[in-house]
Amino acid sequence: MPAIGGRQPFRTAREAQAIGELVCRKLHEGHPPTLTPEEVADKME
Repeated sequence: MPAIGGRQPFRTAREAQAIGELVCRKLHEGHPPTLTPEEVADKME
């Protein structure tokens, strides 16, 4: 996950799904698919 730095894998499939949905939503709204560390942390709690 580039937003976190290094090679940090998702801990669960549910986390990966949540991040993927956020990226898709951003793309659908015309925004770049980049995520901030805060957005990732929010989805991984």
